[in-house]
Amino acid sequence: MLSARERHFLDTRRIGHLATADSCAVPHVVPVCFSLANGMLYITIDQKPKRDRRRPLKRLSNITDNPPVAIVFDRYDEDWQRLAWVMLHGRAEILTAGIEHDRAQSLL
Repeated sequence: MLSARERHFLDTRRIGHLATADSCAVPHVVPVCFSLANGMLYITIDQKPKRDRRRPLKRLSNITDNPPVAIVFDRYDEDWQRLAWVMLHGRAEILTAGIEHDRAQSLL
């Protein structure tokens, strides 16, 4: 559960950095847009123009092979006294359709 301070921090962020790992534990980190609702964190996958449709995105294949993930939300400032971050760990699930998928898409 997030404290009120952590939730406020996340509510003021626009992106997070999602960390996944493949079946050999090789890490992969990408910036993602996100939304929080009912204790769940949602990210979306848009249609990438350069993406080879025969091969899934690395983060998706990693989640399929190895669902534990981490995401970091941070604030950088030249004044290091203002640096801040929150890290969440969890188990990812890929939603491709359904009520929860549609609700998550509308939040994002």
